[in-house]
Amino acid sequence: ASRTTTHRRMQDLGFSCRIPCVKPLLNNRRRQKRLVWAKDKKDWTAAEWSKV
Repeated sequence: ASRTTTHRRMQDLGFSCRIPCVKPLLNNRRRQKRLVWAKDKKDWTAAEWSKV
């Protein structure tokens, strides 16, 4: 089988050829910073979010 056929068949089966990005672990300090950020932004309007 050709490389193209093999690649297409693998995609049909749900496999992808990308490597997932590595996410930083959510330790206590990062969790606290994320919570503060979320509380700060919880009342933002759609107009404020559109500027992000």
